[in-house]
Amino acid sequence: MMEIKAIDKNISTNNGNKVSQVDNNTPTNINTNYDLNPDDTNDFAELATIRSSIHTKTSFVVEEVKFHLSLLTFVILAYHTRYWIGKLSASYSPSYVSSGTILWSNIPACFLMGICQIIHIGELHIPVTIGYCGTLSSYSAIINELFDHSTSTTYYPNRAYGIMEFLSVIVVELTSSMGSLLIGTRFAEEYLTSKKMVSFLNKYVYPITYIFGIPITIVMIVLSGVYSNFSREFLVGSLFSIFGVYLRFYLSKINPKFTIPWGTFIANQVASLIVAVLDLVLTSRKNIVQSKNGRRVLKGLSSGFCSGLSTMSTFMAEGRKIKLKFVLIYYFITIFTSYSIFIIILGSYKWTVGLN
Repeated sequence: MMEIKAIDKNISTNNGNKVSQVDNNTPTNINTNYDLNPDDTNDFAELATIRSSIHTKTSFVVEEVKFHLSLLTFVILAYHTRYWIGKLSASYSPSYVSSGTILWSNIPACFLMGICQIIHIGELHIPVTIGYCGTLSSYSAIINELFDHSTSTTYYPNRAYGIMEFLSVIVVELTSSMGSLLIGTRFAEEYLTSKKMVSFLNKYVYPITYIFGIPITIVMIVLSGVYSNFSREFLVGSLFSIFGVYLRFYLSKINPKFTIPWGTFIANQVASLIVAVLDLVLTSRKNIVQSKNGRRVLKGLSSGFCSGLSTMSTFMAEGRKIKLKFVLIYYFITIFTSYSIFIIILGSYKWTVGLN
């Protein structure tokens, strides 16, 4: 009896709970009181918040990387689209409009921009509008054509015909671009109402664009370094266009602060200024740049960086959104300033030194 009592003896612990002890070396604790300290609870909550914050920041960084890679893809594709459309339309005559004009690139760019004014295509919206449409169209090229036609070396019956050529370029370019934009909006309203299309684009097309962002950029860099023939112009131009688009993208953040979109205005004026200077260097009678590769790089800078920095599609889309009186002021100031830049830089040089 004494041995049984020794085996079944209950030993009290410090916290008042019981431990059944069969032998001295193997206690079995049956305590179920696991109350947490309030400080420990706060630590767990803080840890959960930190983990959530890290996850959110990581997701944000990943999405930003995808966005920029997709933008790269669309910029390079748009540049090559514009370049080869220009080459395709530059080799035939007689033509209804001047061969090689930027008109044929501005029309599809504005049409697509019109569609995007009605349909928001999710993650692809900015890469398509700012990246593809903005690069495919070019405002600085229009001003260059405007200067060439209004100050042509061909002698007109009288100087008033230069004014007619000036108005011809302005009327044709503005009306065709705005008309394409409006047709694009109507087309989207009547035929592109399915949400399945937007879902398909974001689910399948968007991943393809950001996956190919780095490879296509690397290919352009390698080929522009390897080949020194005529292809260097458009290979280097596609790389320059990336920097032009990014500068325009960050300048566009100024637009919502004012009634008139001054960010786009600055982008178009800077591009026009650089084009005027590059055109002077490339066409001067003094042959300032004689190296073939040097001339190709400068042409790539003009057709790449400047055309990527300036945009006709956004210029038209802004005109559709703001009131008519502000549109007229905005368009007049923009075109007048750009044309004045060409007259001051390129015109004064042309009439004193001469251009080829």
